[in-house]
Amino acid sequence: MFLTAENIILTTMCVVWDKQVEKILLIDRTKGDWNGYTPPGGHIEFPESITDCTIREVKEETGLKVWDLSYKGVTHFVNTEQKKRFMVFNYYTEKFSGKLIDKTSEGKPAWIKLSKLDYSALAPGIAERLDLFFEEDKITEQYTVENCAETEIIKI
Repeated sequence: MFLTAENIILTTMCVVWDKQVEKILLIDRTKGDWNGYTPPGGHIEFPESITDCTIREVKEETGLKVWDLSYKGVTHFVNTEQKKRFMVFNYYTEKFSGKLIDKTSEGKPAWIKLSKLDYSALAPGIAERLDLFFEEDKITEQYTVENCAETEIIKI
C-alpha cells in the first residue's frame, strides 16, 4: 500500500520551557479521544510552513507568542487498523511573551513545575518522549506502530 495525502496527518508540538522557574507549558487536553497533559500543537494548515503552524498553534492554545524555535525531530505514529500515519514535528523554545489564556476548545493551558509533573496524567505517548525535547543538540526520530507494540527511537 502506498501512502497518500489521505493516509498522512501532519501535526506539530512545542515544548515551551520557562527555565527561570523550571516550568513547562502544557495543555490539559479534554477534546476528542486523546486526553491528558500535552505540549501545545496541532494540525498543519495548507499552505503554512511547519514552523508557522507551531507558532500559530501555541498562540491559539495558550495565548503566548513564541519564537527562536529549535527543531527536535519527528515522531511517527502508525495506526495499522486505520491505515494512517501521524507525523508530529517537535519543537522546543524558551522564548515567549504574553499572557496565558484561561481555556480553549482544546483544554486548559497551565505552567507546571517539571519536578512536580505527574507523568501518569500526560496524554498517551507523551511520557515516553517528553525528555527528548530537553536533550541539547539532539534531533530524534521516534517511530511507533500502534496495535503492534513496536517503538524505536533514533538519535541523529
